[in-house]
Amino acid sequence: MDESYQDLYAAENRIATLSQYFATIAILVSCLGLLGLAAFTAERRVREIGIRKVLGASELGVMKLLSWDFAKMVLAAIAIALPLSYYLTKTWLGGLCLPGRLGMVVLYRDGNPDDADRFTDRELAGYQGGDGKPGR
Repeated sequence: MDESYQDLYAAENRIATLSQYFATIAILVSCLGLLGLAAFTAERRVREIGIRKVLGASELGVMKLLSWDFAKMVLAAIAIALPLSYYLTKTWLGGLCLPGRLGMVVLYRDGNPDDADRFTDRELAGYQGGDGKPGR
């Protein structure tokens, strides 16, 4: 009896494995793109950063300057993605034989490491921009 149920879920297991692989690749590509965007933004604002440094801005101030616009975009993306993913996941779980419980805490907890990665990339680019010499 167990083997018959295992055979029923063989396709589901293959789809789950492929989904994990593609999700990992998608996350890696998005992190590289995000790091590139952060470096591009810092490079584009070199002159502004230099003027602020000459006028006495600290590295922390420059990092805040570079990361605030980016933080607004990330917060807007979270505000859109959390309710949408909650609705879609709840709909999908409702169609199963044994529906599971889902709370917003689960979605927030799962999305939080990605946000930390985004802010780390952004802060790294801000530090590199604020650490340089103002006249380059």
